[in-house]
Amino acid sequence: MFPAERHAKFHRRMEGLAHLRRQEFTVEIYQNQRRRGHTWHRKYLTKDDPLPFTNRDGSSSLARFPKKLKAPLGYQWLEMWKPCMTNTLSDANGWVYAPSFDLLEFNASPRVRDIDCVRRRRWIRGLISHLIPFKWKEDRLGVSLAETIDETRKKSIEIVANVKFPLTLVPVGCNQVLTVKRVSKSDLRLYSMISRGDILINVNEQSVNGTALSDIQNQLSQPSCYLTFAPTTRQIHIQDCNRNATKAGLHAGCILVGLNERSLRQVRLLDVETLLSHLIHHFIL
Repeated sequence: MFPAERHAKFHRRMEGLAHLRRQEFTVEIYQNQRRRGHTWHRKYLTKDDPLPFTNRDGSSSLARFPKKLKAPLGYQWLEMWKPCMTNTLSDANGWVYAPSFDLLEFNASPRVRDIDCVRRRRWIRGLISHLIPFKWKEDRLGVSLAETIDETRKKSIEIVANVKFPLTLVPVGCNQVLTVKRVSKSDLRLYSMISRGDILINVNEQSVNGTALSDIQNQLSQPSCYLTFAPTTRQIHIQDCNRNATKAGLHAGCILVGLNERSLRQVRLLDVETLLSHLIHHFIL
């Protein structure tokens, strides 16, 4: 049983998170054709014309129409390809006509005129993020979570013996990486450099990856030491999962994006673990 105050604290924290919304995108491709007599076809395009299929700016897209294009990892198609019919200058099939491709923005028509030699059609397809709901009970999470480190933004500090250790470090994630939970304001320079959620990656220029926590703590207790930290990308992923999670459709690499219909995008794993410590419920990936 969870005490009532833990329930209340959990719900207060959850209220501070945005509602989880699926990411939706519109994928587009432009089809180009030229006329010869009364016939339209891509084979009539000249070397100075755009390619048969282009992007919005006319740059090359795909060689053929992407009828069987696979959705990106983590997304799914909402519908089949269809001509965009929102342009008031298009005909019933989505075509826009003009004397040349250069004039499609200035002298376009929804009907074929005697002066029109080219036509363009915009195809669109809806794409939406694919979320996998997964429930757990009590402390049986079923997945091991980890967070990616951004080593391009490393920062180093020196800790000397005559100063009280200014950082509170806690093990986080399935790899138990030492993470900054609190920075003392006694050293404003340090406070401005190191942030909550930063991860310890080096002690005295030696990587701590794979080092036992007790050994790291011994190094930190030395008269002085140089510490290197790196922020995370705030992208939490599954490193491993049990059989039940696998059956639910989860796998290594899935990104944790929500908890109880609240968004966890840009939320640190440190804070997610704090949330879970107050109440274990279910999340959505």
